[in-house]
Amino acid sequence: MKKFIFIMLVSQPLYAIPFFARKYNKSCTECHAGYPKLNFAGELIKRNLYLPENYNPRMQTMELMGDKKIYLQRDLPISGRIKVFLGALSDSSGLKPSASANATIYASTNLSGNSAFFAALNPSGIRDAFINIRLPFESRILLGKFDFSELFIKRYDRITYQDFLVYDFAGLKGTGGYISFTRFIQSGFLDLDSVKVFLRAGADTKNFSFGVFAVPKDSAQRYGSDIRFRFGPLDMFSTLIFCFNQNLGSFEMKDTTFFISGHAGVDVVISYGFFISILYNYIGTFYKEYQTRYHTNMITLAFGHYPLRNLKASVEIGYNMAARFPAYGTYGGVVLDWSF
Repeated sequence: MKKFIFIMLVSQPLYAIPFFARKYNKSCTECHAGYPKLNFAGELIKRNLYLPENYNPRMQTMELMGDKKIYLQRDLPISGRIKVFLGALSDSSGLKPSASANATIYASTNLSGNSAFFAALNPSGIRDAFINIRLPFESRILLGKFDFSELFIKRYDRITYQDFLVYDFAGLKGTGGYISFTRFIQSGFLDLDSVKVFLRAGADTKNFSFGVFAVPKDSAQRYGSDIRFRFGPLDMFSTLIFCFNQNLGSFEMKDTTFFISGHAGVDVVISYGFFISILYNYIGTFYKEYQTRYHTNMITLAFGHYPLRNLKASVEIGYNMAARFPAYGTYGGVVLDWSF
């Protein structure tokens, strides 16, 4: 039995971590509009316990979608992803050659007709590990370790190399649980110790989504909004997060208590597997120590292609316009992103 699936070059692009394609005999193009980005159908499947809507195990779409030559081991519930960067990256000592690689292993299985388990493991530890329970009226309960940013802009499904900065700094991840009332209202808690309660409400459709959210508990208050427009190959999005490190109800903008992070961007996936991505990241604060260590005012431009199935190759340039030299995080190089 082959443990790793090597995807061969064929006439049409295929963008996916293959486990769900081989499990349901589905074409990966049904859920992805440029690997690793999900289209709206893919986001619905992810929300629906990784079960295709109205799933019929007898229906096969691989041949219909141009995936005739693909070989997938159907019964192995594990997939992987390797991301490599080769280029130059700036730190406190200046711009210098850099090479890095990161690998993630994914596992998922349906526990019942209304529940599923998902886990993601990388060298730094367990990134996600949760049970997803489906309820009537498109509601659900999620229990375990998860990232709250997954409820608005999908952090790990984006295209460029450094787009994780905003979410890491905002600290919207933890172990806990939440309940989603339909697709439009979510509430729960992020941390078992400090009980960071959160609430998000908004709209969520194929071409437009909008939301406002809050994590107002103890010394970790977060408030923000997100908006997204998606039309065919064009995906425009913006997220803004206000952070108050102080007790609930205290909104004094002192040096040590307030910072802001957010990003905006445009992704365009072009025919024949080409894409263009423009991303703007901002992290700012009144706290001088944070300004020195974290201040980011970065614009990133990426041009890419999918030369092989499940492989993304891009040339990226990111310039940090923060008022310091050298501008930490400025980078340029080649990024390879492959799933198996």
